[in-house]
Amino acid sequence: MDFVTLAGLIIAFSSVLLANWLGGGEVILLLNLPSAIIVIVGSIGATLIQSSIQEAIRALVLIKWSLFPPVYDFHSTRASLNNLAHKARRLSLLALESDVEVLGKSFFQSSLTNGN
Repeated sequence: MDFVTLAGLIIAFSSVLLANWLGGGEVILLLNLPSAIIVIVGSIGATLIQSSIQEAIRALVLIKWSLFPPVYDFHSTRASLNNLAHKARRLSLLALESDVEVLGKSFFQSSLTNGN
């Protein structure tokens, strides 16, 4: 889980608890199941009214992505880019054509073939 996501969740829940405490309420009053259902399901329903099914599915995917982000290997990508830059500088840009199939990564392939 990303640190910023975790910090956001902690801040959000802390603000609710602080507002309840400042208002003189007890913490147990926040654990009212019917009220939680109204807020959570009502919010989901209001969001679905405003969006298409594709957007709703994409939102679920993004929630998963924000809680468990993908891990990228920046070191090897940087090394590959550095090697390609040196080869292009020493030989020419046309010398990189043979590397398009060898790299096998869509980022490099689209970069070396004008984005097509």
